[in-house]
Amino acid sequence: MTEESSGRQDAYVITVCSASGGCGKTFFATSLADIVGRAGHRTLIVDLDLQFGEIAIALQLRPQYSLYDGLYGTHGQPLPAEAFEEHFEELVVHHPFGFDVLTAPRDPALADYVGAGDCTHVLEVVRKKYDLVVVDTPPALTEIVLTSLDQSDRAAVMATLDVPSLKNLKTFSETLRRIKIGDDMQRLILNKVDDDLGLDVKEVQETFDDRFVALIPLSKAVSRAMNVGTVVPEVEPNSKVSQELEKAARSLLPPEMQPDNIGESSSFLSRLLKSSRKEGTRDEAV
Repeated sequence: MTEESSGRQDAYVITVCSASGGCGKTFFATSLADIVGRAGHRTLIVDLDLQFGEIAIALQLRPQYSLYDGLYGTHGQPLPAEAFEEHFEELVVHHPFGFDVLTAPRDPALADYVGAGDCTHVLEVVRKKYDLVVVDTPPALTEIVLTSLDQSDRAAVMATLDVPSLKNLKTFSETLRRIKIGDDMQRLILNKVDDDLGLDVKEVQETFDDRFVALIPLSKAVSRAMNVGTVVPEVEPNSKVSQELEKAARSLLPPEMQPDNIGESSSFLSRLLKSSRKEGTRDEAV
């Protein structure tokens, strides 16, 4: 989508965050990027979980470089400010699903070099190159996460259906309000929902004033997809997981990026086969 068609000068930025680990941020970030990327919008995932980012692992990518390499040299010396943008194409991985990925440093020790100012610089550069930027973050409210939230249009705040995660979510959401990231910006997403976990989902919804925009079920489909480097909307587009992901996407995205029905849109394999058939038809015509 062009700037002229959307009326948007910079990318729409969504930060995926949580107070607790294991909430499925990486699963959600990659799925959201796939949903928007398959619609033809220029989409980038930025992995700001700098120590233990899992985007590359989840998508089975082997990037030669990471965002660190656009900011610092081999021995930690700062590079000129313009280096990141000048070498940007070398830093990103173009995923066949239709989105790009900017990975976290390969070595967790390198994360110490990347500060909030660096993250601001990275986001300022990438938001001029894409329609949507999805930022994956560590499970905490670090200076890095706060920097990303400060540059975001929406925050996808995730939790799972267990008491510790929900308690932390309540504190996390209230803290965001105190720093002027209100309910209009927050979108709460409950992941790994199941009727046999000892908590009543309806009561949980009421406790949070019905603010959950999606209730993603506990499903082996998620692990199956991640274990082979793909995402659920690509391999099981009609599943309940995909339906809830679509609901979350609709709540998070601006009007010009609203997704098609996942179950009716083409998977990557279908799109690839269609493209191959078209190529074959052209070859025959020649």
